[in-house]
Amino acid sequence: MRTQDMPVVDLAGSPRQRGRIYGESQRDRIAGILACWYGDIAATHKVAPESYIADFMAQTAFGPTIEKHTPDVMEEVRGMAEGAGVAEQAMLAFNCMDEEWWYGRERLARAGGGRGDDGEHCSALGIAGQPGLPTYVAQTMDIAGWSEGYQVLLRLHDEATGLRSLIFSVAGMLMLNGMNDAGVAVCCNTLLQLERRKDGLPVQFVTRGILAQRSFDDAVAFTRAVPHASGQNYTIGTAGRVVSLECSANKAAAYVPGEDANRVWHTNHPFANDDITRGAGSPLDEGGVMASANTLARYDCLTRRIGQGRVTPETIKAALASRDDAQHPVSRRVEPGQSNVIGYTAGAMVYVLESPPHMELAAGPPCSTDWMSFRFADRAAAAAE
Repeated sequence: MRTQDMPVVDLAGSPRQRGRIYGESQRDRIAGILACWYGDIAATHKVAPESYIADFMAQTAFGPTIEKHTPDVMEEVRGMAEGAGVAEQAMLAFNCMDEEWWYGRERLARAGGGRGDDGEHCSALGIAGQPGLPTYVAQTMDIAGWSEGYQVLLRLHDEATGLRSLIFSVAGMLMLNGMNDAGVAVCCNTLLQLERRKDGLPVQFVTRGILAQRSFDDAVAFTRAVPHASGQNYTIGTAGRVVSLECSANKAAAYVPGEDANRVWHTNHPFANDDITRGAGSPLDEGGVMASANTLARYDCLTRRIGQGRVTPETIKAALASRDDAQHPVSRRVEPGQSNVIGYTAGAMVYVLESPPHMELAAGPPCSTDWMSFRFADRAAAAAE
């Protein structure tokens, strides 16, 4: 995917209408990426994908929690399923990506088939408080290698709140990360070591809930208040403020790497949250470690590159594109024959929280993909349409 070739989809109207627009406009690409996901399920779990999805949904209870905290987003999922011609259950399951990761690990562990996905996804950071510079929130979005070619940028207008959002995703998913025009941005990274709950709010619904907020305090309050389905670190920023929140089923804890609360960075091991999950599927099961060589290497790279000194968008882009450790780089490519690898950098983004805010995006590994700037549509022009 070249960044300039990535589809940009405008979503407006009621929640159901927004979902239908998304599903209809990306119908072929949603069918393509679901076929990749189904193939991965069949290869990993040795079961028909339809049966696996049915079991996943039957053994979890995300629906009531989604309806309570983000009902409009559930309506979008229903509309997307209608527009794409996909069963609603499959569409919802696909939008529970992090939850399916830990569910799949538990299933494999109980069956004696190993652990599956290692959870080493994404490197995130937030920088605020630098004289003369805006706040930055940024990350590499590392997911399955078969996501390549399915990246999409969503420009969403929520008519109920009046907020507009720029959302990076892949076809068929609500969002991977994003920013709204009130200047609230969120990036996130997996923490499989933390406790999960089968009736919590899935990650993509948490992030969409964050983008429905107009202020830093409201975004943080929402993130702390909801019951979390998955262990996840949320890097949230607005003008002049950033926070790294390690969230689990029973706790949300802020992490500050050093003495400066205006500078945070994170990979895939917890520091501040001690709500650890153990047993089948846990990274600590069968002699596993809290922090692998992979997550430690990427964390150390971010520490060296953005842990001190003046940090500009160029500094951040260089950090996100870095391959300082050849075995455990921040920017992660898919090599020939590795399409099913988890941990491919499907995109890298820098949310620049100035007035007005904008994003810098590379739709693929930034070590080999060009960056482009994306901005919100002019309000007057949008109203005229």
